[in-house]
Amino acid sequence: MAIIVFDADETLWRGIVVEGEVFLKDEVKPLFKELRKRGHEIFLCSKSDEDKIEQTLEGFELELDTIGISWGPKSETFTSWVNIGLLEDFVLFVDDSRFEIDEVRRLHPKVHGLLTPVDLLSILSIPELMVEGTPEEGRRVELIKESLVRKRAEEGYGGDYIDFLAATELKLRIRKAESKDKPRVLNLLNRTNELKASRDRYEDGDIGYFDGTVVGSLKDIYGDYGLITAMLLISADTLFYIYDLAVSCRTVGRGIGTAMVIEVCKRGKPVWGRLEPTGDTWKMKELYSYLGFEDRGAGLWYLEDGSGLEYPPWLEIS
Repeated sequence: MAIIVFDADETLWRGIVVEGEVFLKDEVKPLFKELRKRGHEIFLCSKSDEDKIEQTLEGFELELDTIGISWGPKSETFTSWVNIGLLEDFVLFVDDSRFEIDEVRRLHPKVHGLLTPVDLLSILSIPELMVEGTPEEGRRVELIKESLVRKRAEEGYGGDYIDFLAATELKLRIRKAESKDKPRVLNLLNRTNELKASRDRYEDGDIGYFDGTVVGSLKDIYGDYGLITAMLLISADTLFYIYDLAVSCRTVGRGIGTAMVIEVCKRGKPVWGRLEPTGDTWKMKELYSYLGFEDRGAGLWYLEDGSGLEYPPWLEIS
């Protein structure tokens, strides 16, 4: 675990809170989300008005593990954290002022400094903050940047959302999982909650039981999402059983879960779908209902014949 300490004004947002309106930088929220996924903590150290900073953080819905705000030297805030044992790991201090970084490091030389303006997402490529994992993990900075471009394009699009999706030329490739996919499949099943059929978490040996595990990768005009969905599927002589399905939160709203379920339904057998009845799985419940599945109780949904179902028209399926 590492600790990343951010300044506020001209670092997390553009502008100075005591002087007027400020604007959150686009990359801050995805950066915070990724840092937390990697197990790191996020601190704030600001030389400003405490009430205004806290109101701004609340307005931007930014959550931090520890906050230090005063008009005194920032080194004093760091010293107070050291005294209570908060800075025992790798510490990175991100500030827009070389003076502030040097002032802190004069008393705390083990603290690493990063001067802004800089691409804040570059923080994710610092070796001490990286984690080993799937190819998607290795491309995380690139994927986040592509996501920000998509978001800006969507916000600037003047037409219908469906028209926008069609204009992005989404291409979904669905295939049977291979052994090389296992780390990413586990990653999706264990870390995805946005669209998932259960809250189950899996270990390496669990996946081998599902002989028909299906995965999907996605591309559009902005780039390659990578492998973004995984389905644990049991195939019997007379039916299919969808044991679990996970879709990356980066692609929710693009019809990926719908396309994955339809792919199974088009194979000519009745389909049973498992759905753990928790508040976290409500989107999966809506998906099954939309496709015509019947709720058979005990967390099981059933569709006799889905051969006539159509894929979302904005998706090119292969």
